[in-house]
Amino acid sequence: ELLFACADLFIQPNIPVAGDIEGFGLVVLEAAERELPVVAANIEGLQDAIQDGYNGYLVTAGDPAAWRGRIETLLSNPADLIQAGKEARNYVHTHYGWDLIATRYAEILAQTCK
Repeated sequence: ELLFACADLFIQPNIPVAGDIEGFGLVVLEAAERELPVVAANIEGLQDAIQDGYNGYLVTAGDPAAWRGRIETLLSNPADLIQAGKEARNYVHTHYGWDLIATRYAEILAQTCK
């Protein structure tokens, strides 16, 4: 919690590892929920959690120039950085809020128990 509060940006630079698939990426949603713009690798479960340009930005894994460019662009304009964080939080609340997720789980369980 303290690290989120002290950060301006959340970076998840995962790389593909044979036999080790990245899961859904809950931590990137937690960061976005705290109004941190997220820059994450465009791999596996992170692609499911981050919708590029809405609640973060996806960057090609293993492409240092792309990572540097995205990070520098975000950090170069503090007003845009703050706005990106607000938009990320709103997107997470709208698409991944616990009320919505709980309703989806209840629907799945109801279908499963029929």
